[in-house]
Amino acid sequence: MIKVLLAGIDTLEVGYGVSEFRFEEAEIEELVSAKLNAGDRSQSSCPTKKIITFRGRQFVIKPFGTARHPFILENSDITLKLNPKARAGRAFPEIHVIFRSECLWRNGWEFAADNVGSWIRTWARVDHDKVARADLCADIAEPIPELTRTFEEIMCRAKNREEFVDKYIEMTKHVSGHLCTGYTFGKGGSISINIYNKTHEVLKSHKEWFYNLWRQSSPEIVGQGNNSWPEEVPVTRVEARLRRKFLKSMQVDTMTDLKNCQADLWRYITGDWMSIREPGKDRNRSRWAISKFWSIVRSALGIIGRLSGVTRIKQIKPRLLQLRTLGRGVLVSIGAYAVAALSSSGGNMPSGVYGRRFVRRELVRMLKSDYFDQDIEKRAVLFGARMF
Repeated sequence: MIKVLLAGIDTLEVGYGVSEFRFEEAEIEELVSAKLNAGDRSQSSCPTKKIITFRGRQFVIKPFGTARHPFILENSDITLKLNPKARAGRAFPEIHVIFRSECLWRNGWEFAADNVGSWIRTWARVDHDKVARADLCADIAEPIPELTRTFEEIMCRAKNREEFVDKYIEMTKHVSGHLCTGYTFGKGGSISINIYNKTHEVLKSHKEWFYNLWRQSSPEIVGQGNNSWPEEVPVTRVEARLRRKFLKSMQVDTMTDLKNCQADLWRYITGDWMSIREPGKDRNRSRWAISKFWSIVRSALGIIGRLSGVTRIKQIKPRLLQLRTLGRGVLVSIGAYAVAALSSSGGNMPSGVYGRRFVRRELVRMLKSDYFDQDIEKRAVLFGARMF
């Protein structure tokens, strides 16, 4: 029986804009010293693995950083990228956190995010947080669906569709000589979907703790031990990798937005953006029936959360200054048209004052017209406003 074993957020990256750090000068000096020592090769050919305690938590500090974040600290839960110069996130977030998969699944991603966010706020004044990446996924107790070479059963808005086979995994012989371990759709974009053999990936990455998570939803499935999973029960993961550009188009900017809209993201991804169909005789593929596998994928919505009615903003948000410039040009043209029309009827050309008065009368008439307020509300939705 096909069923959803697990659904939620598997990868999360968050940036925090900081207006003030509550650091002692000695703490920064310790970070600088630890970073230098982490690159020490005097004792061996490999740099030293420098473990430090930073604000009550243990990390391994990297001997390198980036142009934006000179300090990179890692532990089993997160990667913390830090720039100790507070600018309220005007150029980029001073703190960038990458949450590890096990941390997100241990007690739920919301608990993990809140826990780390609260810890950061004990030593930094956070002005805002911004979601840089969020990967939504569902693990299905079913083999990977077999797709045709032309992907005719796929309805997808991705520009690139690519089939891949992991040659490093020992695979059962298939008709072609290899067992396909997955597909990816939309590779390289701000949104992509991966469908792959999760049981193989768990063995390869040594994430056997997933077995216990799967058993919580299916206690009747028992392996040979606590760290095993029955081979006859393959697990396929459908994973949507969502980056900031797409998230913003779905009105997801902050952590609060993500908590409120994760179900809407899954609905859009598995409903509007992509689907797997049962090939039929109708030339219009959009009328083909949804496959049984994809119907189960969509049903993960009930695990992920409740819908809030958020839709994708396809239009580019125009800047206010650009609109003002455009609006001024239109108003000047209206005034100039009025002046030219009066001048052509005979006599001297009236001054620009006449044109300005004409524009003012037209504006008043426009603002008092029926449905003007309603038209503003409709356009506001296109520019990102939320309707409640």
